[in-house]
Amino acid sequence: MNRKAVLERTLGKKAAKRFLAKQPKEESITLELPTDLLDQIVVAELIRTHESLTTDLKARKAGKGIAIFDLDKELDIKTLEGHLFCFETVLKYYGASLK
Repeated sequence: MNRKAVLERTLGKKAAKRFLAKQPKEESITLELPTDLLDQIVVAELIRTHESLTTDLKARKAGKGIAIFDLDKELDIKTLEGHLFCFETVLKYYGASLK
């Protein structure tokens, strides 16, 4: 039983309100970001994920890595290579180059 339920059961709903924290009103904030900044954020995340998948692929090929997409090693390697190709294609679209 949670704290609210215990207080309401022992004190009654009206009296329990004094001992419960008031819920803050939800507020929303709208950010307007330039398109160039959003593109930079997307490219940075794509590069970071590409590097992570590349590391996973190298480890998987060396027999040291864990399964990422499939337990079958060969299928997992092929899937990783396919995903990396897709990331590279999207990065080319954004005009980004990999190191």
